[in-house]
Amino acid sequence: MRIVLFNPFYLPIRNPRTLRIRRIIQSLKLNYSVILFCSKNSISKDQTESLVTKVGLKIFLQQNLNNSQILSRLATTLKKFIWPDSYVFHNLSIGLSYWIKYSKPLDVVITISQPFSTHLIGLLLKLKNPKICWIADIGDNYSENPTNSLYPLFKPLMKYYEKRILTKSDFIVFNSEFIKTYYLSKYLLDSNKIHIIPNGSAIDFAHFYKLHSDHLILSYIGNTYEPVRNGVRELGLLLQALSMSGMDLEKIEIWLVGKQCDALIAFVQQMKCVKIIYCDSESDLLTIYQKTNILLNFANINYPGLPSKLDEYKLSGLPIINFYFGSDDPAINYLGNEEHILNFKLENQEPSMLISFIEKYRNFHFKQVGLEDGIDTLWLELIKKTNQ
Repeated sequence: MRIVLFNPFYLPIRNPRTLRIRRIIQSLKLNYSVILFCSKNSISKDQTESLVTKVGLKIFLQQNLNNSQILSRLATTLKKFIWPDSYVFHNLSIGLSYWIKYSKPLDVVITISQPFSTHLIGLLLKLKNPKICWIADIGDNYSENPTNSLYPLFKPLMKYYEKRILTKSDFIVFNSEFIKTYYLSKYLLDSNKIHIIPNGSAIDFAHFYKLHSDHLILSYIGNTYEPVRNGVRELGLLLQALSMSGMDLEKIEIWLVGKQCDALIAFVQQMKCVKIIYCDSESDLLTIYQKTNILLNFANINYPGLPSKLDEYKLSGLPIINFYFGSDDPAINYLGNEEHILNFKLENQEPSMLISFIEKYRNFHFKQVGLEDGIDTLWLELIKKTNQ
């Protein structure tokens, strides 16, 4: 039996999905033959590269258009009319290449979103061979996702497509209970075919130790998006609290690690204490965790999902300030009530709470040496069920 994964993206492009794909490959490669089909892009130096087949169209990123306002606006307009999403042609070319050249009758197919058009491959392969085992790995909602750029007139088609994926796939994998709860509230689904497998951590914290820094470092590790999570309000409150604290502001740094949205970049542009950092490897990311005193988690404004970095945050054992708007924010339950976690409501809590927490936990580290996340076992158990 061979496990075949599909997604347009893979390393060296770094996003939550490519890191999840690598983890799936690492979980399964010792027990099964595993291969990933993705779009053509640069070769990475990752140890999983030999298990990757890059076919179809070359991946084309939005930043390639940044030098031309006209082309950028044209691309933005076109994305409003391309269904299911703007990567559909990449996925069709990948699926067609696999169908013609590489498919085997006993393959177990795993389509991984985002982008959601990746699951179109699973639907098409089911048409060709209804007996093929198809696992749909879904990390975000689709039809009601506020980042979706399609015109509202596509909403009925989006819901129909989403429902077909959920009903036609043999198994569904969600990365959190919160996404599962969301989909069960929207569609009548067989709960027996649903599995929860978190993203896990890209970092091995088994031998984690702190690195000394002369500065107090507060880090947000992850991406920000409009309109879901821009971090502007959180950072404003944090800076207000620090200015009131009496601490030496020259000895404080705030690190924003990842791809940040335009609103946040504009907000911090003149702030010397804020640094935007891009991280290209796990070793660089580990160093950032080692130098960080307190982690920051920005609130989702209008989206019920769980930020993908929280698995990693928990495993690090570092103190966390978790900003939120409403008590139904899934990050509150996920992070729990550990002493080194502050759940801070943005609307009606005093900045003094932030000051007290920072002063108390600035030199704290809750060691979790060797803590296993269990993800390898969860994927292996799911694959065993495909033989039953």
